[in-house]
Amino acid sequence: MDIGYRTTDFATFEYTKSKPELIMEYSFTADIGMVSVFRVLADKIADKNGMFSVPLESAERAYLDGQQEYLDICQAISEETVNHIAEAYKLNGPGKDRKTHIIAAGGGSVALKDYLVKRFPNVIFLADAQFANAIGFYNIGTCLDINPFE
Repeated sequence: MDIGYRTTDFATFEYTKSKPELIMEYSFTADIGMVSVFRVLADKIADKNGMFSVPLESAERAYLDGQQEYLDICQAISEETVNHIAEAYKLNGPGKDRKTHIIAAGGGSVALKDYLVKRFPNVIFLADAQFANAIGFYNIGTCLDINPFE
């Protein structure tokens, strides 16, 4: 699961003979990302301050800086966003009939970590989550013997 700025991407693999096989049927993109958090927060900040609008950059800064004034709002929005991600996975993922391990990548997985753990108790967080998707794609390509230069 790669939680990015605009989307959350799910790549589902099945391991056969210790080799991963991509299952396209359960791999998908959900239009939920960190910008979803920042949009709602921008609206809430604007409402609270009697403003017409607040730039997304200001909302992002308030969120990432953990401004005490908006802490409760940020927590509620984060929880709601992770609930939407979990619902997308429930609707489009492999289902309960399979043993699953969820690996979280992307900068959004760092920002939403506490909320992801609540919804996905066995989630695994990668050390360099922001760039893990690129590293992971390379590793999967290597495992599948994909050479883009052939």
